[in-house]
Amino acid sequence: KLFELPTVAGLAQHIEMLRRSGAGTVNTPIAPVPRNQPLPLSFSQRRLWYLQKVDSNLSAYNIPAAFRIKGALDYAALERALNNVIARQEALRSYVKEIDGQPAQEIAPDLLLSLPVIDLTALSDAEAEAEAARLFHADARRLYDLGKTPLLRATLAKLADDDHVLILNFHHIIADGSSLAIFHRELGLFYEAARNGKRASLPPLPVQYGDFAAWQQEWLKSKAFDTQIAYWRRQLADLPAPLELPIDFDRPALLSHPGARLTRQLSEESTATLKSFSRQRGVTTFMTLFATFNILLSRITGREDIVVGSTIAGRNRPETEGLIGFFINALPLRSDLSGDPSFTLLLERVRDVCLDAYTHQETPFEKIVEELRPPRDPGHNPIFDILFNVADVSERALALSGCEVTKLAPPAPEAKFDVVLHAPETGGKIELAAVYNTALFRAERIALLLEQWATLLDQAVKNPDLAVSRLSLLTESSRAALPDPTEALDNKWKGAIHEMLAARARRAPDSLAVVDPEQSWNYREFDEATHRLANALIASGVQPGDAVAIYAERNSSLVVALFGTLKAGAAFLILDPAYPPARTLDYLRIAQPKGWLQLEGGGKPPEELLSFLESADVRCRMTVPRSKNETLHALSGFATNGTAIRIAAVSPAYIAFTSGSTGEPKGVLCRHGPITHFLPWQKEAFGLTENDRLAMLSGLAYSHLHRDVFTAIYLGATIYIPSATQARSPDQLLNWLEQNAITVLHLTPALGQLLLTGAKTPLPSVRRIFFGGDVLTMNEVAQFRQWAPNAIVGSFYGATETQRAVGYYEITGDAAGNNRASHKTVPLGRGIKDVQLLVLNRSGQLAGIGELGELFVRSPHLAAGYIGDDERTRQMFITNPFTNDPADRLYRTGELARYLPDGNVEWAGRSDRRVNIRGFRVELEEIESVLKRHPTVKDAAVILGEPATSAAENPRAEKRNPKLSRNLIAYVVSTEEDSQSLRDLLYAYTSARLPAYMVPVYFVILNSLPLSPNGKVDYRALPPVRFSAGSAAAAPRNDVEAKLQAIFVEVLGRADIGIDDNFFRVGGHSLLAARAAARIGDAFGVSLALSAFLETPTVTGLATKV
Repeated sequence: KLFELPTVAGLAQHIEMLRRSGAGTVNTPIAPVPRNQPLPLSFSQRRLWYLQKVDSNLSAYNIPAAFRIKGALDYAALERALNNVIARQEALRSYVKEIDGQPAQEIAPDLLLSLPVIDLTALSDAEAEAEAARLFHADARRLYDLGKTPLLRATLAKLADDDHVLILNFHHIIADGSSLAIFHRELGLFYEAARNGKRASLPPLPVQYGDFAAWQQEWLKSKAFDTQIAYWRRQLADLPAPLELPIDFDRPALLSHPGARLTRQLSEESTATLKSFSRQRGVTTFMTLFATFNILLSRITGREDIVVGSTIAGRNRPETEGLIGFFINALPLRSDLSGDPSFTLLLERVRDVCLDAYTHQETPFEKIVEELRPPRDPGHNPIFDILFNVADVSERALALSGCEVTKLAPPAPEAKFDVVLHAPETGGKIELAAVYNTALFRAERIALLLEQWATLLDQAVKNPDLAVSRLSLLTESSRAALPDPTEALDNKWKGAIHEMLAARARRAPDSLAVVDPEQSWNYREFDEATHRLANALIASGVQPGDAVAIYAERNSSLVVALFGTLKAGAAFLILDPAYPPARTLDYLRIAQPKGWLQLEGGGKPPEELLSFLESADVRCRMTVPRSKNETLHALSGFATNGTAIRIAAVSPAYIAFTSGSTGEPKGVLCRHGPITHFLPWQKEAFGLTENDRLAMLSGLAYSHLHRDVFTAIYLGATIYIPSATQARSPDQLLNWLEQNAITVLHLTPALGQLLLTGAKTPLPSVRRIFFGGDVLTMNEVAQFRQWAPNAIVGSFYGATETQRAVGYYEITGDAAGNNRASHKTVPLGRGIKDVQLLVLNRSGQLAGIGELGELFVRSPHLAAGYIGDDERTRQMFITNPFTNDPADRLYRTGELARYLPDGNVEWAGRSDRRVNIRGFRVELEEIESVLKRHPTVKDAAVILGEPATSAAENPRAEKRNPKLSRNLIAYVVSTEEDSQSLRDLLYAYTSARLPAYMVPVYFVILNSLPLSPNGKVDYRALPPVRFSAGSAAAAPRNDVEAKLQAIFVEVLGRADIGIDDNFFRVGGHSLLAARAAARIGDAFGVSLALSAFLETPTVTGLATKV
């Protein structure tokens, strides 16, 4: 009411109204209770007792302090004063006694503390100073036994006759910040009296801390408590998960407390402006500071529902004013930043939240937690991990008569939360301070946090009516590390890749270009064959800009087909025979190819495809033999000279498909320009040469295959292609890599994990490994380095629409070997030459460092757009808003990202429902659309998740890469009742229409899908898929089946595997199959071909093969 009625007259009128109406709340006064029975601990004390039980080495709740005392110090008077304070304040004589496992508060009737004096006068001045500091720092971490007195310590270090250091230490369970101010004041008064031989005149304490703890227990039974806890239940309903700031190191499984403190001081002018602004707005300075910090948290985390803890002194009753004890309370302050309010409106919201919380401040935080029962994680604090500490601001100066006393800088504090913020004012200047957990954060990140807070404060008080999204997090110190979105980028073109092939063939015709298990091609042979194929295509009616579909197999004839198509001026489309015919037909309908190249090794196409070819306007249908000699013979009638077709940077080069949210795939028309723009940069940046040996390991439909092929040909190097059998077996593939002395590898993390399941074959020849296509962790990099010890490891970032990799990050040995960050993801890096990775916030501004935003790729070298979908092209390829030049385009990736302090980009999830599955980008809505077409399906929702099988349910489950354990889970509302036959039907239906990586592994039949208040599917409320060992599963009948079942259980991470369960229907995929095959080989001492596993993927079937 002080905020609403800030005058004496107004308050008097309100109090009189309360008295007459009887509407005021009357709290029972705190009164002394008998000491003939155990006293309870307060709720705050109980929490500290519990934490100490969990971690007996916990020193984070020590409160150390040290004072330099110069002058004639009276030791005896100081010791007497110390004991007088202890005698006066029961809390200083208290300890915890456990009765039947429950804590109670005991008070020692008498406690005399001796004041040890450590004489350092024999040391030099510098040595004495250092030793006093060491004593202080060591004492700060000394542990207390809460079951014994004293729970405070005092030590005196003597540096000279007139120079001392007083070292004090309290356990937080008996004192708080306000208590220290009381202790210092009373110690000074008692010291002066003892020094003068007098008795100190202090008013008697009406109650002690134990009385407060007993009163609190009774208060919890009152109507006042019922009113307050009802408020907290309403205020914290549907509580969000605790905020998590971006961290630099892996979060420990259990809370740890190593800490450090950083500060940033506001100028005197800024402080005065801030305080004046707050007065004019009718708020406290704290509220303005708190509101701006909430903006910062919202911008960093992307959350609009922000819960931060705030301390309050907990001394709102007159009986507690002179007491030492643990009174401080924490209030969860929940701020609403939805609707992009102005700072003025947000400040009003924060003011209301704070005042309501203050009105209900008597409820102990521990009681709030007990009542709400939020989900608990041993690595987090309950409800919030960020605390704004404004209660412990009491003056803690010590004055001893006849001496000059100065407080010494404290040792590095321990961190009770992720971040604890303070904002004390000294000398007319507010200091923004942060105590942070060094197990989570580097100093650079916290220093930037404080700088951004100060920057926001300055903008907010100057422009309070501006929407908070318009306030910028860009600071002066960070601008140099971030890209300038107006900088001119080079649009020069180096020529077409097939022209570079011809030039290379002229320079080094006998150098090897392509090698597969059956043959090799030198550059002259390869160039001539592709000229012949191009002329054959042209003679058959293929025209510049037409699409040519290649029904492919991974061998050298594929590379011939790619370059022959390009030389004909056409755009290639690679078709994978492993895809369902329905999916391939979708591709053909969208691409409308005019040519068809069928590689002999790809097998006969399904009838559906042949029917399409008969009916479509396909002018050319040719078969490309697997054999080099047969290919040359088949093309012998066509000229070996080049075509006269002119290719430009914007000419179409190939068509690639990506998943689409409408239920159909999206065809991306890719240009010649981006292909060759990437290659010179890659050669120069990584020192690649014609002596390198590259391996074609990527899937046929994956863009990494282009990178393998085009990089090798541009360099004049050799591309090696393993057989299908070698590519599927980790052991055989590693041997193949070693035998062919491969030097450069392009891998997805999933393919890298497959290699790690093989024999520990070292690959000393590999000097560069480039990862891409999915999130990569530092731990994975460390594992890869074990079998490629000489390799420099880097990570590429790109998308189908960017054609090539557009971002790069090189992983140093120190980063990969840092055990504290082993689960950290490798950053996306920085843009390559003539590419900028722009992280834009909700208002379209360049994000500040650490701010969550959407990632846009700016470059002149992007794909043309989506075939037949101009609207989608306009949505995803936008004009650069910073230049408004239509030729300056940004590609909207849908990825969430942040800038790191060094300017590299860190991946942070997605803003849409796309996911990456083993290197492929998938729109979950496309799978849902396919499912909804089935006549028995009324509704469907699909997520990427992991079955909730606990280690207790399946102790044999191996620790696997989480990316390999995640599978698609489909939740279906059906017209039919749940049954295995229905789930099998839906699996077969989706398998016939989608690639294997898009087929859900688990089908959950529901009566209805959970909906959010706005009527949309609430994906977070979908029930977890659970398996347990109790489910019905056919048991093994002999030792062989038992061993095989154990391997399935281990690899799949679920305990309910029966001997007739299909590996791929219970969570398996090709990469896990390779891992299982390797395990089976080890267990039985046999070499199990992966093809055999694929043919009979059950325990029963495999038992006949081993």
